Amino acid sequence: MNKPEKLPQLSTSENVILFANPVTIPNQSALAGLSTSNAALSVAPNGEFCLVYIDSDPSAGDQLWSTLSPDTINWTQAQQISGQSSLGPALALLGGTLCMMYSGAGDDYPQLYQTQSPDGINWTQAGQIGQQAAIPAIATLGSTLCMAYADPVQGNGGQLWVSTSSDGVNWTTAQQIPGQSTAQPALAVMGNTLYMVYTSSTDSQLYWTSSPDGLNWNAAQAIDGQNTSVPALACYQDCLYMVYSDANSSQLWVTTYPSDGSGWTQAQQILGQFTSIPALAVANNLLGLVYSDANGTQLYASYLAFTGPPPAA
Repeated sequence: MNKPEKLPQLSTSENVILFANPVTIPNQSALAGLSTSNAALSVAPNGEFCLVYIDSDPSAGDQLWSTLSPDTINWTQAQQISGQSSLGPALALLGGTLCMMYSGAGDDYPQLYQTQSPDGINWTQAGQIGQQAAIPAIATLGSTLCMAYADPVQGNGGQLWVSTSSDGVNWTTAQQIPGQSTAQPALAVMGNTLYMVYTSSTDSQLYWTSSPDGLNWNAAQAIDGQNTSVPALACYQDCLYMVYSDANSSQLWVTTYPSDGSGWTQAQQILGQFTSIPALAVANNLLGLVYSDANGTQLYASYLAFTGPPPAA
């Protein structure tokens, strides 16, 4: 596996967080090309990573493709998800089924669709759920699939809505999270709690909140000194990891929130890695990171290589 080239300079009281040097996810067909602007990453039913992405070819009509990897380095031949297209998918494993939610593309936007897969490659026919969103976020809390999304209607200020499902097909009536709004949230579960991070709908300030059930949420709190447009969130070894691009550039940063509730750590640069919208997931005991380059074309993958005290001088 690729190793990081160098250590960031941190005080001795801070843990170093290092991601491996990124690898290009090779082109797998002339049409798919594994290039995109918005990708979703999750653990698949077989325990590997599943990546779903949107074909970047304008003539392909936002066609969805999927591929698998045991390690974020070696990927299977990408498969077209027949008849399904989107502007932004979301993935989560519910029991032994991989669930995907997405907003439709073209005339179907912003209708929300659901589809499921036993393996990350073969998917059921998509069906509408009677809710609308731009780009949803989903995560599994116990035996419940939880979804959050921003109101897609211009003029509604990105009001956050939530819904839950026991099977990924049938969803509860959406309800607002009072006083909370954004463009695109991120969800992850740590212990028995669902966490959400997002930027303000009016500026780049990052906020976080939590819920015991996916429907009732605590008041949002600002994450001091941290700003972005779209964050990614995952739980790895009883610690939340958040990755996001710099609000003023495409430089990637990472911060953590430990299970002891001590708060978000000082953000660290992920050296040499740049994008606008990252994706995080845990599979095969690895924290994987996937993103397109700053131009939203070629896909890259990396993984958490080391976290711990910096070496002695």
